[in-house]
Amino acid sequence: MCGTLNLLFSLLISVGPWVTQMRTDGFSVLWTSDEESIAFVELSDGSRHYDEFAGRRIHSRLHRIHLTGFEPGTEVPYSIGECKVVDKSNPRRPQYGEEVISGPYRTRTFDPSKKTCKFSIFNDIHMDTVKYRTLLSSVDTSSLDFIFLNGDLVSAGHHSVEDIVRYEIAPLGDIPSHIPVMFARGNHEGRGDGVKNVSAVFPNDGELPFTYIFREGPVAFLVIDVGETGYKNSLALSGKRVYEDYIKAQLDWAEKAVKCSEWRSARRHIILCHVPSYDYDIPDDFVAITWMARNALPVLNKLNIDLMINADLHEYKYVEVGETGNSFPMIVNDNDSRVDVSVCRKKISVDIYSVSGDHTHSFVF
Repeated sequence: MCGTLNLLFSLLISVGPWVTQMRTDGFSVLWTSDEESIAFVELSDGSRHYDEFAGRRIHSRLHRIHLTGFEPGTEVPYSIGECKVVDKSNPRRPQYGEEVISGPYRTRTFDPSKKTCKFSIFNDIHMDTVKYRTLLSSVDTSSLDFIFLNGDLVSAGHHSVEDIVRYEIAPLGDIPSHIPVMFARGNHEGRGDGVKNVSAVFPNDGELPFTYIFREGPVAFLVIDVGETGYKNSLALSGKRVYEDYIKAQLDWAEKAVKCSEWRSARRHIILCHVPSYDYDIPDDFVAITWMARNALPVLNKLNIDLMINADLHEYKYVEVGETGNSFPMIVNDNDSRVDVSVCRKKISVDIYSVSGDHTHSFVF
């Protein structure tokens, strides 16, 4: 079907590859192309895994191949390849160009037996790619297990896949080809007609599109999606006050999901969520935040949580245990800082750095 050329993949590639949806047994590899093509991932054993749907290889500019069947902590070398679609006017016999391959790249599946876990959090960048790259530049990626994007890397808009990738993935350079990028949706990623494009760039094959549990080392993570934050916007976008039914479905799911062995066997438990749970009692601007404090915290308090890390407010805030009915501390990062977290079995260390490189806050739990 395709000829074979081992060329620099920059001939077709736009952005990527990036690894996401990382778990202990598998992960997804994604990238975007300048032109429509069919795509595959090739593993070191020579096996190829194509971007397929219902037995059919997909013609697309966004490529996603999900790989599974690995043991925890497995180092996985992989290459990516594709064939440009030259002519698809005949649906029975589409014509393809030469095959191009790039790699090998290398990543590692998450490992519950690992003694430590280190990750960095970025949030509320709002398309400021200069700030994004500056915050990233001082990260020591040599020991990083993953990068977490905690929402609002874009601002409200009808974002295409290309927009989301340009502002959320591209500034990370080649880091996501080997270090997984995990994701929580912010309220701005929920505005406009591109919300399904967000889930295409950050896929999750679970029951809920942006809610999931994952495990790395001694930590189990619960990711929650609150959706819209303001009363007026919530009415316009969902017809419900603050996505209550949607959040309740996530809480019901979480109460069942935390019974899994990955969660129960973890020494530490962290919630990652763009929107805080703090009783502001301001009727228009912080409706979701107040709703979460009054309705979600009673559920979350039962889940043996050690720490919750949030964003959204564009200001730093530390919420002590009991301050708003919470049984665990909460850190709210501002829009000009990065959060670095290091976890071992005995403690959680959190350090916050400003865009100017200053070390502004430090915690040990």
